Amino acid sequence: MVDDTRTRLVESALTLLRAEGLDAVTLRAVGDLSGVSRTAPYRHFADKTALLAALAERVLGDLTDHVASAVRGRESRRERLRALYLAYAGYAVAHPEEYRLVFHAKFLAGHHPALETAMDRAVELIVAEILPPSVAGGPSGPEDETAANGHDRDAPARQDAPAHRDAPAYRGALTCADGGNPASGQDHDPREAAMVAVLATAHGLAELATSGHLSHKALPLTAVVDALLPT
Repeated sequence: MVDDTRTRLVESALTLLRAEGLDAVTLRAVGDLSGVSRTAPYRHFADKTALLAALAERVLGDLTDHVASAVRGRESRRERLRALYLAYAGYAVAHPEEYRLVFHAKFLAGHHPALETAMDRAVELIVAEILPPSVAGGPSGPEDETAANGHDRDAPARQDAPAHRDAPAYRGALTCADGGNPASGQDHDPREAAMVAVLATAHGLAELATSGHLSHKALPLTAVVDALLPT
């Protein structure tokens, strides 16, 4: 018979996290809620940090599945990016304690391989669902021939485009999101740079949404995302 105690402990930790916040998640409290002996949690987790890492792995899996479901099936890269940003930030708003656990708790690299695997899976979502095939490692396609502004390279520039869209920083951000390398000649992997650019944007939107900055300015998340992406 498979011992599901560890799974029960993690699910109890998630229940506590959602009901009472991160500080309430302790080995003793999780054991009590799970209905196991006081020593049982310590047989599965060396300390509270190990428990939180397992919980973060669980939450990261939920976040990844949520974002993948939102992105999958979208035809254009703009639609995929829009779906990713909205789903990512939306998850953070709906589950602030889970989001804070995954992205604000300090887990030492190399000490929690299962969590690192879950993080790698989340990053690979960007490669598989968002970035152009040529950047993700596969054959290039027609979509790779579009410019960073979302139009054909030979199409005339929009006369009504805001001036700030011509700024180098703005063009660089769009180029990264489009899978390119805005700083030619730099000794780094454009695939990694593109992934980081997309994830950094998603994380920044989530921070603005969860901190109350958007609501303070009466800005809906959709409006900010649409302003960020080219049309």
